[in-house]
Amino acid sequence: YNPLDPRVQLAMRHVVEELVDRYSHHSSFAGVHLHLVHNGFSQLPDTTWPFDEKSVRRFHQFLTDGGGKETISQVRQELASQLNARQQSDLTDQWLTWRSQLLTDFYGRLGAYVRSKDDDHSLFLGLADLALTDPWERHLQPTLLRNPDVTTALRELGIDLPQWNGQPGVVVLRPQRIAPISHLHDQAINLEVLEQEVQQQFVLGGITSSQFLREVQVSDLEGFAANGPQFAVGKTELRSVFAFVGPMARRPFARSLAVNDDRTVFDGGDFASMGQESSLREFFDVYRHLPAVALKQVALPEVAPLVVRLGTVGDETFGYAVNPSPCPVDMRLESDMTDGQVTPLGSSLVETTAHADRTDLDC
Repeated sequence: YNPLDPRVQLAMRHVVEELVDRYSHHSSFAGVHLHLVHNGFSQLPDTTWPFDEKSVRRFHQFLTDGGGKETISQVRQELASQLNARQQSDLTDQWLTWRSQLLTDFYGRLGAYVRSKDDDHSLFLGLADLALTDPWERHLQPTLLRNPDVTTALRELGIDLPQWNGQPGVVVLRPQRIAPISHLHDQAINLEVLEQEVQQQFVLGGITSSQFLREVQVSDLEGFAANGPQFAVGKTELRSVFAFVGPMARRPFARSLAVNDDRTVFDGGDFASMGQESSLREFFDVYRHLPAVALKQVALPEVAPLVVRLGTVGDETFGYAVNPSPCPVDMRLESDMTDGQVTPLGSSLVETTAHADRTDLDC
């Protein structure tokens, strides 16, 4: 399907409108999350899409409105040649701009509808699965000759990241993929995206939120199929999601919170995250008590791995300290006030014990 086609956009809009109309009145409703999958139709697969007759005519009209003099046949032939050769020119730049503007307008309208019921509701757009697309792999694969370029990779998919972040009611989630590092080469892009300078490229709007996508590990069970019932059709797979426990289960969330003051966190994948509830319960108990406002980071000595943020809501001052490193840190809080009291957020303080093998770490 072509996400620039009005018919496809209308079908997607009907689904979002139905969800909003049915559930926006509920107190637990915070918005709608669209998980953009790499092989779906919520974005474009690469720069050569869409190249059907109707889309090319619409692009030619866009050029004509801007003063272009070329015929539609000339535009089609020249554009196809340059795109196939991955050649950069004014024409290809106009093509990428036209595509991304149509998608920006579409998601902007969806965000406006989600927000129309309540200003606090948002349209959340998850990009983590786009790591499996060709533009993402080409522009984010670590090399010595260039820095990872998220903006260019997403633009080839029809996504203008600065414009999306500027749409009222639209929140772009910072993508983070979680998987066991069995082969470093296979996880190179995931690890590159976790770097702070890459994560900061997603933080262009007023609200920062994160998406933790847990990759499914697939194993073919050939022996099971060979010894199974004779009438069995197809192959048998074991699909599993690995979950960390203890402090390691909290570390991705703590690291993300340290990089940016995340207002919302999405966690999961093909399966719901299970098996780490006891390790995360206290952490998220504190997190849920934080106010839905931006907290300002407090300057600390560079030797301290702690990140401390404070913010005032009404006559209350909120604050939290998060340690994104694997090393244990002792912190002492001193308050100087004539009236009031210090109240812990959540039921208790989160245990900060590091890994069992922390003696092997360079702390």
